[in-house]
Amino acid sequence: MWTALVLAALAAACTDAVLPVLTTWQATLQPTSPAQRVLGEVAVLSQSGRAETSIKIFRSDPGVTYAWRILTGACGVQGDAVAGRAVYPQLEAGSDGVAEGRTTLSRELDAEGSYAAWLFQRGAGGTESVAACGVLQRQR
Repeated sequence: MWTALVLAALAAACTDAVLPVLTTWQATLQPTSPAQRVLGEVAVLSQSGRAETSIKIFRSDPGVTYAWRILTGACGVQGDAVAGRAVYPQLEAGSDGVAEGRTTLSRELDAEGSYAAWLFQRGAGGTESVAACGVLQRQR
């Protein structure tokens, strides 16, 4: 009987437990002008107060440096950054035109929010011009 009570108590505790919500997001980066040809993919795994974020770009000119960020909203109008610029490592395309990066954002993406991944080509003096953008679609 004792075993049955313990099992019943454990079962009740398991059904009352609040687990962190996991959301996953994906975006396909597309050039924002005919002068750009860079493409890419972004993935975000958001849970427990943070968001693990990765990016891969391809079809870039070798040696070109890019900045990237997750912003609120959609492509076309830049919203607020989910985290400061320093959190996102710069990307430099290799001889094959490919670059990859990862970062951990110190907040979750709102499951009901709208987000876009933006890629900026770095220029002289730290200037940035938009190279590509993709709307993050919630997968789960």
